[in-house]
Amino acid sequence: MYIQIPVKTEVIARNEDICTQGKFEEGKIVIEMDTRRRDYKTLRTLPRGASIHWINVRTFEVQELSSFAWPIVYRVTTADGYYQERGERVYFTPAVEGLSPQKKVSDVVVRLAVFLSIIAGLGYRKASWLMEALFRIAVSKSTIARWVNEIADALPSMDEMVKRLHQQQAITEGHLDELFPLGEKACVIVLKDEHGRIVAMEELEKRDEAHVKPFLARLKRLGLTIKTFYIDHCQAYRNAIKLNFLVRVSVTYC
Repeated sequence: MYIQIPVKTEVIARNEDICTQGKFEEGKIVIEMDTRRRDYKTLRTLPRGASIHWINVRTFEVQELSSFAWPIVYRVTTADGYYQERGERVYFTPAVEGLSPQKKVSDVVVRLAVFLSIIAGLGYRKASWLMEALFRIAVSKSTIARWVNEIADALPSMDEMVKRLHQQQAITEGHLDELFPLGEKACVIVLKDEHGRIVAMEELEKRDEAHVKPFLARLKRLGLTIKTFYIDHCQAYRNAIKLNFLVRVSVTYC
C-alpha cells in the first residue's frame, strides 16, 4: 500500500521542471531532481537542431527543513553540460535555485540558522539543537558560525546600510535610547526610526555629550535630516542633538 504525502517547499516550487519523484527511503523523505531535464536549449537560445551533451555526472544530497516526523532531503543528479557554438564547445554547469551544493542545505535552512543565532539571540549551540529537534536538520554549531560569517562578509558597511534604509523610507523621526548589556560596563546607544527599524547602534564608553555627539554627527553626514527626536531626560542627548541638528530638531521627552 502506498500513501501519498503532499510536499511543497521553496526549492520544489522554483524547480518543478527538474523534480522527478518523491519517496520514503531509509527513514527519510527523498525528493529526486535531475538538472539535465531543464530546457537549456530555450534558456540559452540555441539554434534548432543543436544538441547538449553531458559529462561528469554526479549525485549529491541536500538537507531541507521538515515539518514531518522524518527528515527531507533533495537527491540531486547533475552534470557539466556543453554544446557547439561557432565550432567551439561552450561549457556550463546547471544550478538548482534555492539550494547550495557546497553547503549541502537549502537557502531556507541557512536563513533559519542565522535568524535563530543572531536575530533570536539563541547562539550557535542552541540553534543547532533546535533545528534538529524541530526540523530534522543535522548541522553543527561550527557550521552555523561559518554561515553567519559568510553572510556578514557579504553585507554592506554600517554606513551604507543606514543610507539604504533612508532611501527605502525617509527617516524623519528617531527614538534615541541606550541599552546596558548584562555583564558589560559600556552602554550601547540605539536609534530607531518611525518605521520601527533599528537604524544604527554603537557601543559607547559613557553616556555623555562627548561620546553621543560623534554618533549623531555620523548620522548627519550620511544624509539623515531627522526633524523630531524622542528621548528620555538625559541632558547629554539634548545637548548633542542641538549641536548636530541645530534648530531643525524638536525634542520630545518620553
